[in-house]
Amino acid sequence: MTFREEALERFRQTGLPSKKSEAYKYSPISGALKNIDLTGDARSNEVPIIDGLPERLFHTEGHHIVFVNGNFSRELSSDYRQIPFEAGNLTETFLRQHCKYNEDPFALLNHSSFRSGFLFKTGPGQQVEAPVIITHLFSGNGGPIQSHVKNVFVVQKNSSIQVVENFVALDNVEVFDTTSLHCTVEEGASMEHYITHTEKNTNQIHVGFSNVVQKKDSRYRNVTVSLDGKMIRNNLYVNLEAEGCHTDLYGLYTPTGKNHIDNYTTVDHRIANSSSNELYKGIIDDQASGVFNGRIFVRPDAQNTNAFQSNKNILLTENVTVHAKPQLEIWADDVKCSHGCTSGQLDDASLFYLCARGLNKQQARALLLKAFTSEVINEINIVPLRERLDKILETKLLKDVY
Repeated sequence: MTFREEALERFRQTGLPSKKSEAYKYSPISGALKNIDLTGDARSNEVPIIDGLPERLFHTEGHHIVFVNGNFSRELSSDYRQIPFEAGNLTETFLRQHCKYNEDPFALLNHSSFRSGFLFKTGPGQQVEAPVIITHLFSGNGGPIQSHVKNVFVVQKNSSIQVVENFVALDNVEVFDTTSLHCTVEEGASMEHYITHTEKNTNQIHVGFSNVVQKKDSRYRNVTVSLDGKMIRNNLYVNLEAEGCHTDLYGLYTPTGKNHIDNYTTVDHRIANSSSNELYKGIIDDQASGVFNGRIFVRPDAQNTNAFQSNKNILLTENVTVHAKPQLEIWADDVKCSHGCTSGQLDDASLFYLCARGLNKQQARALLLKAFTSEVINEINIVPLRERLDKILETKLLKDVY
């Protein structure tokens, strides 16, 4: 059987996760998909370019790859044949080499159903100056859109690259999409990976996967910013397979209304002398819900590991829900590891302090929220992207202040 056929067979055997599934206990995605045929042909037509679209897509210079409703758009994308590193279609060989099976049912669905995707491969020692910007664009007036996209990055020895994944809905279209990004960061290489959900779409269900393998002395940095969406699930798996690896993971999620955002991370230290740092922050408003499930594994051979994890949440109303489950499993004895979680309202003492110095309560609240988000946003090294997200956050969190 082919790679796709094997994945489809396994998906049919496992089915969608039930309410008893530990991984999806707090995210009832299966129930929301009960009327969608997940094993059928999920075809969608591309949409015409509309006024203002280039400005929304191309706010950051780089090599642009655009998928419209799950289909690669040659018209909106850069000419991938002209970018300064290898890019090509995914073949059966590459799929088997770089896309290991993940037992998550939605990962199996992505394996079996993706229609579009590319392999991107840097040259040894190459420093790719402009970021690769992958935009998943959704629009349409018909029935539900089902979209499945897979991409593979191989960052060869001593090379570096920046990758951005944007999710943009032009209207409140009904969407179910899965995306999968498989990354191999080879010896001495470096990869920065940014994921953004900036559109408030109350009809979108998204399940995304980032699967990362790190080799000796490599660096991987991920910043995931999910500002809103009906139901968003971000899955991040990082395997540190050699000495000298370092991983930085940062996340910010700000659901409102009745929306739901779930971040599920796994950092697996397999060999000695590696390190990781993880910080996820949430601001939950109205009747929204947020989930953080962070797992760190330190295997028996991973002596001299440094691993740190922190999750902090601000609850803006009494009607919000937060589920936080930091996990640290250690089988080695010479390590420095810690994890922690805090959830609560804005600090009354800080509000009082600012109000005593001339700010009204709304201004003080806005200033504290701004400071809370900046710890994550400032970790974005692509300046135009950081400035854009900062501006969107100001509009969202501070619009009623001044």
